[in-house]
Amino acid sequence: MSTKVILLGVFVVMLGLCLLRVFSYLTTSDLILSFTALILLWYTNETHLQRVQTSQQNDLMAKQLEIMRDSFILDQAKLRSSLEPILSYDGGMSGAIETIHVVNRGTTMRDVTIVGDENVSNARMDPYNFVGPSDRVKILLTWGTLPGEGICNFIVEYSNILGGRGSKHYRFNRNLDPSARLVERPTTG
Repeated sequence: MSTKVILLGVFVVMLGLCLLRVFSYLTTSDLILSFTALILLWYTNETHLQRVQTSQQNDLMAKQLEIMRDSFILDQAKLRSSLEPILSYDGGMSGAIETIHVVNRGTTMRDVTIVGDENVSNARMDPYNFVGPSDRVKILLTWGTLPGEGICNFIVEYSNILGGRGSKHYRFNRNLDPSARLVERPTTG
């Protein structure tokens, strides 16, 4: 019910009570008690309406906060991914020293070190101190005594543009098609 209808109803009831008082059907205390009861009924209805509105506002606020949280999480994921290098295979030469040409399709890397697995006796990146976006660099892998099947895993450790340290895990297989030779592996932790 709207507030205007309730106020009109209260006014009509009060007018009726006053007329009853005039004709001496009610005492003054009956009139005051009736008036108080009507005010309490009106106040209870108003309080209920306010609770309903507050509940609706709380629901809307919860939806807004959820949307803001999801947006924040997405922005953080974009920021994290923008702080990581993305190395893609761009050719190379096989031999005792495997030369892997890669292009950095991500952010700038500084102070790069390469850590190879047991199949690699020495690993390094040339240049190692600074690799910008779209730079083409070489990863030099010196195979151990037995190059095995031409497969190795290595980790690229780097500093990002904010100075934070990061690492990416890769698997190299020289026996595969060039587009599949260098694959980023998920970091196990």
